[in-house]
Amino acid sequence: MGKNKVHLVQKTESISVNEISVYDDLIVDRNARTRCLKLGIKSGKTYKERPEKCPHCESKKIVGLQVLGAYNKILFWICDVCDKLSLRFPKRETEKYLKNGEGFWTNASDWDNYLEEIG
Repeated sequence: MGKNKVHLVQKTESISVNEISVYDDLIVDRNARTRCLKLGIKSGKTYKERPEKCPHCESKKIVGLQVLGAYNKILFWICDVCDKLSLRFPKRETEKYLKNGEGFWTNASDWDNYLEEIG
């Protein structure tokens, strides 16, 4: 997971780093029935705000994850240690957003140019 993740600095008090990815790069089980299950999300627990710690490994290194084409803001919380995703919205709503993000792709070398421009 995350071969094309990009770290961006976000200037807010609660989140210092966000990641951007495309839906296809997040898939861990292509044979799963739902988009959330394909991303390894089994729990329906949602976190509107960044959780204090990862519900899987208890790390405090949690960042926001934006999925290109799916939702124009943070869609998931991702642990920077175990790479597990946590829901920000209910599964049904998340499934709708993910459907929008299917088929988006990016060229990793384009990000290098973008990051140089904003850096």
